[in-house]
Amino acid sequence: MCIRDSVEKPISGRIGMNVTLVDAGGAELGRSEGRFTEAVSIYQELLRLPKRDDYHAIFGGWIIGGEAAGIGIREDKTLITGEESPFSAMILVDDDQFEKKE
Repeated sequence: MCIRDSVEKPISGRIGMNVTLVDAGGAELGRSEGRFTEAVSIYQELLRLPKRDDYHAIFGGWIIGGEAAGIGIREDKTLITGEESPFSAMILVDDDQFEKKE
């Protein structure tokens, strides 16, 4: 039995494949299938973000060369986002690269 709600997912997985969500009592909250069945799993505490317009959002970041390069937001009506979930990407730029309008 878990102390907290948790997520089991493959360490080298992708876009919500092979994810299992379990509550603190051991009940399964959600599961997804995929092609990473043989991958080593990692376990994380499940933190639930607030719902907006009936969607759950997850935020991801990209680091390139040790520098923050961009973020993405993927949303789904289920707790596990997938490849078909709406996605918005944003690039991070320095102030001097941003066109300022007055």
